Amino acid sequence: FESALAEKPAARGDIVYAAGMMFRASGFMLLVLYALNRRYFVNEKMASIESEGFATLPRNFHLRIRKVLSAIGESAEAATRSASEMRALAHDLRELCAREIGEIRPSGFGI
Repeated sequence: FESALAEKPAARGDIVYAAGMMFRASGFMLLVLYALNRRYFVNEKMASIESEGFATLPRNFHLRIRKVLSAIGESAEAATRSASEMRALAHDLRELCAREIGEIRPSGFGI
């Protein structure tokens, strides 16, 4: 949901707000990774680093998140590309969930 919502503020050049939404989206995706890997999530401290060792991950998950969050961009066009990549990553995670746990009902946000 957050990754889909980040596209509108990114497109209008509200970089800071879009960046916050993408950060929150990455945190929610980490929660999903912990669940898929049957690991207990204590808090966000070190969660990204710890989850790099998980067996069940979308392809290049952590690399893609680092690329987006480290270079969201200074223009609406760049931020929109970053938001689109974050949405694509959410889509890949959703597909992984479907393979691992079965069918997932659509959210209505196209992810």
